[in-house]
Amino acid sequence: GEIGTLNLSETTGSSYIVTPGVDITKDPIVTFNGNNVAAYVFLKVEATGWTVSGADTTYTYSIGTNQEMKWELNGWTELADGVYYKEVAANAGAQSWGVIKDNKITVSSEITKANISNYTKGLSFTAYAIQKDGFNGNVAAAWTQAQTAIN
Repeated sequence: GEIGTLNLSETTGSSYIVTPGVDITKDPIVTFNGNNVAAYVFLKVEATGWTVSGADTTYTYSIGTNQEMKWELNGWTELADGVYYKEVAANAGAQSWGVIKDNKITVSSEITKANISNYTKGLSFTAYAIQKDGFNGNVAAAWTQAQTAIN
């Protein structure tokens, strides 16, 4: 079978200015154009300086009381720490998924330049795809194999 093509793109750039009380627009999108086999599409989130809370997958970058930035993952299923996935049926055609809910990072009005300049922060996203058949519903095994095939 032929799995299809995978693309991770963003139109808002890779460098942002943090302004107190002004939300940051960030729009990474994963697009998978599947062919004739079912697939798992994985998203790996590397969020330096951010913490993630609960099943709602809200990422918070906190400096102190009320001094934080927040964003929420857009409907991906959590597999492991920082790894999320979607299941795609065979012959499903092109599908796209946003990474960040509403393409928005919320910035507290309490943040100051002096506070944030001393902290390491960063967001990196990597997308992977692998055929679903042969893993008998074991998403973790598929993720391990997807990483092995890339590295």
